[in-house]
Amino acid sequence: MKNTIKYCQRLRLLFNRFASSELGAMQVAEYLLMGTVITLGVLVGLASYRDALVLEYGDVATAFQRIDQSYSFTISGTTYSYTDTGSSSHTNTISVTSPGAAGEN
Repeated sequence: MKNTIKYCQRLRLLFNRFASSELGAMQVAEYLLMGTVITLGVLVGLASYRDALVLEYGDVATAFQRIDQSYSFTISGTTYSYTDTGSSSHTNTISVTSPGAAGEN
């Protein structure tokens, strides 16, 4: 009978150790699940950030392409103008228009 009690005590001690280690494993599993969810959230957030950044850079590039630096001014009846075509083919024109220049020989 005494051996049976010792056996039961040992079995109970073994069961308690097993139960406590299982609880530790549950905490590890919870932390692992939380880490996985957080990692996936960060990855999705970074992908969204990347897409927004690429879109913004595209808008800035379009704005730079559409810059028009054409100008015109008149001094003593003579008009000076510069026309910016906005293309890279360098076909920009500079023109000078004087009043009465068409009638002179």
